Amino acid sequence: MSSVILIRHAQASLGKSNYDELSELGLKQATLLGEYLKRTEIEPAAIITGGMVRHQQTANKLTTALSGNMSLYQDKDWNEFDFKKLIQSYLSKFPNETPSAGDIKAFFTILKKSMLAWSNDELNNEKGGFESWEDFSTRITRAIASVSGDPDRPTLVVSSGGAISMLLMQILDVSPKTMIDMNFQIRNTSFTEIISRPHKKTLVAFNQINHLIENRDDTMITFA
Repeated sequence: MSSVILIRHAQASLGKSNYDELSELGLKQATLLGEYLKRTEIEPAAIITGGMVRHQQTANKLTTALSGNMSLYQDKDWNEFDFKKLIQSYLSKFPNETPSAGDIKAFFTILKKSMLAWSNDELNNEKGGFESWEDFSTRITRAIASVSGDPDRPTLVVSSGGAISMLLMQILDVSPKTMIDMNFQIRNTSFTEIISRPHKKTLVAFNQINHLIENRDDTMITFA
């Protein structure tokens, strides 16, 4: 039996030309999480990250704070799905739903619709170049299976909301719609803990942001 703590990356750069890098606020969030883990004496056996820049930048803040004896490695199976390609495919079918530039609320509405269509295999992927819902699920199954775990010290996994919620869908045996709803609730730098056994995974804590709440600044709590 071992503990795996799933961490969603800090706030990225939504609306900028390159989403895959932390914002200034995101860097502060990751710093606060690192300080919290250090203060609460979390001593991970390993930190695993996906291959995205926002994963690496978040993990760098954690390793700076913890600076202990732990393994560090990357596993691209923990990467997020390609939400841009999903949206492009969805809007190619429903161009009249194209949101206005800069309309963040409309963007998330379209993303949710795109994910629902994706889960139902309703998007045209002949030229889309994105993985199927089934392939994404298989990738996340493979990712958690590769986490060796330590019975005495937790493993930290820095990933994205979609990857974390897909794993939770598998553990809790819920519908794709519930998975998508969970995805939109996972906050930046939140931590979700599961107990991993050879033939069973159990959810212990979900979407925790103690490190942000104690800061008493609601602007630190973000979802993208």
